[in-house]
Amino acid sequence: MLSFCTVALASASLLSTPAPLDPLAAPEPAAFERMFAAAAVPQAAGRSLLGYTYIEGGYFSTDVDAYDEATDSVYLRGSLDLFDLFYLYVEYAKEDLENVDVGAAGGTGGGKLLAGVGPGTSTFGDFSNRQFALGVGVHLPLAERVDVVGEAAWLYADIDSDQLTNLDDTNDGWTAFTGLRWIALPWPTGGLELNGGARWTDLQALLSEDEVLSWEVGARAHFLEFASVGLRYQIQEDDSTYALNARLSL
Repeated sequence: MLSFCTVALASASLLSTPAPLDPLAAPEPAAFERMFAAAAVPQAAGRSLLGYTYIEGGYFSTDVDAYDEATDSVYLRGSLDLFDLFYLYVEYAKEDLENVDVGAAGGTGGGKLLAGVGPGTSTFGDFSNRQFALGVGVHLPLAERVDVVGEAAWLYADIDSDQLTNLDDTNDGWTAFTGLRWIALPWPTGGLELNGGARWTDLQALLSEDEVLSWEVGARAHFLEFASVGLRYQIQEDDSTYALNARLSL
């Protein structure tokens, strides 16, 4: 009886002892899953940063060549992604241009807004432009962390002046944009995005020209997947714009 118990205990001990690792043995399915998940993390993180549902606000300034002055401007934009393919957006911007010699700009570019003020007339004033945009866009994945983007929007501008009582003008127009977004450098909590493209705008506002083709480049630091800050530089004919913004992705 004692001999039988001894043999049984020895057998149980051998069965419970883990077998030595065989370096030539194939990995278990769980190991494959872990390796795949680790390799896919950067791509998945980069993909999720290219979102199109967000609220964004910022500051921008445009150096308007027709007036030899720069605007002091703020804007707010909201975007809603639909079906992971389209997005709708609405934007409001307020531009202020102060202490402008409108006589120097009369008859050129933005000066066309100033009816009755001709060149050589020294008239100084402040201008305000409130602009609305309602648009639709499409975004398509071009590569693992690259999207091609296209959008079009209807624009409405309301311009007035504190000095020129005859200037209370409203205009509407349109804009179209095509460009790229690229997560160039992903990191565990976010990534660095580079973006840019071309924009066509047809609107009588504070710019030197009513119809203008502009080129823009930008960068966005996604500190977290839902929070980021961005910089943008845009050049349009004789005018140029720089902007700083913050975005909350939803």
